Amino acid sequence: MVANVESMFYVRETPWHGLGVRVNEAPASREALTAARLDWNVVQEPIYTETEELIKGYKANVRDSDRRVLGVVTDRYKVIQNTEAFAFTDSLLGEGVRYETAGSLQGGRKVWLLAHMPHEYIISGERISPYLLFSNTHDGSGAVKIALTPIRVVCNNTLNLALSAAKRSWSMLHIGDIRGKITEAGDTLFRAESYMDELGKEFETLRMKKLTDKKVMEYIEVLLPAEEGSTPQQARNMKKLQEDMRLRYFEAPDLQDVGRNVYRFINAVSDFATHAQPLRKTANYKENLFSIADLIRIEEDFWENHVVKGKVPAPDGSELADSVIAEYFKKSREKTIELTGFDEKLERRQELAKDIEDMETEKRQIEQELKLYLGEAEAAKNGRYRVSWKSVSSQRIDEKRLKEECPEVYEKYRKTTQYRRFLVKAA
Repeated sequence: MVANVESMFYVRETPWHGLGVRVNEAPASREALTAARLDWNVVQEPIYTETEELIKGYKANVRDSDRRVLGVVTDRYKVIQNTEAFAFTDSLLGEGVRYETAGSLQGGRKVWLLAHMPHEYIISGERISPYLLFSNTHDGSGAVKIALTPIRVVCNNTLNLALSAAKRSWSMLHIGDIRGKITEAGDTLFRAESYMDELGKEFETLRMKKLTDKKVMEYIEVLLPAEEGSTPQQARNMKKLQEDMRLRYFEAPDLQDVGRNVYRFINAVSDFATHAQPLRKTANYKENLFSIADLIRIEEDFWENHVVKGKVPAPDGSELADSVIAEYFKKSREKTIELTGFDEKLERRQELAKDIEDMETEKRQIEQELKLYLGEAEAAKNGRYRVSWKSVSSQRIDEKRLKEECPEVYEKYRKTTQYRRFLVKAA
């Protein structure tokens, strides 16, 4: 979901963001519809030009409660009313279904509801409670989406994993036989047993995949990267977020018996994405409230498409990308392959190398001029800058002398390291 919450309700505990109406008990559909302020309908009306000419093939979706235009859609677009969304969930989950939250985003253009499914599951010794999420758009920007969302009860973390053997989510466009499609969604998603069984197997697989502490820190930096060109304050804030996620992995009480593995890492990321507060509550922080969902999507994509599949993420020029690539391809083999598709990039690299060399020369020239200006003084300053050129002492081992005078000691403490040297030469 994106930001700009228009209305919503939540059950019992107030979320840290403070948005919405609090209710003490999870309501049934009729009460939930009212509490979320979703008790309005969408009507479709013709569109005219300024000269009263009908624009054929298009209609405006208008909210009947305040005449707000939610979007312009084609004639093929079929409206799914908010009441129909609740009715679908009621029929799917049966009598007595209760809703945990529901609401409207972006002035009614997007709506969602979350219902507690009737059964809990014990998976790998933990209580997992499945919820059903129904999201819809009234502006023509997206499909109806229905998904099973398992919640790890002990910490209230979502565990949305894409499984090849069972379906967790379903979507449809607002065209064609809407009623038939919704029935199909119910037939597919009500097989929760199948998904939860496969989820249990996946948990066990993830528990078996061990992670070193170093690898965990690398993954945290991938998920929360320090952007190039960040201000010192932005860099400090990113470090705080990285530390927050680190603590959720290494120190969380509910994960102490889980082991150092992939399952633990996914829980830590989910915990961070679900519960982490903003570092500063700026004037518009509520408008960015749901952007943390992007982190969950990034984590899912990164884990499923890169870590699990052993596929290196796309290069982004960062030092971290260097270390990840070096980790994946530690050793070279005596093998030469055909170099295709890189001529333009290699020419660009040569241009950049020359530009960097010229800039480094200019930088050294400026530094030399400053050193001449300083002379024997160790510092100079004005209202904008402070420049220093201090005498510094350092101590190093004289390896050449050590090797000549104490060859046995030299051999005993000599350390051999291996790495791959990257070179580009003209053919």
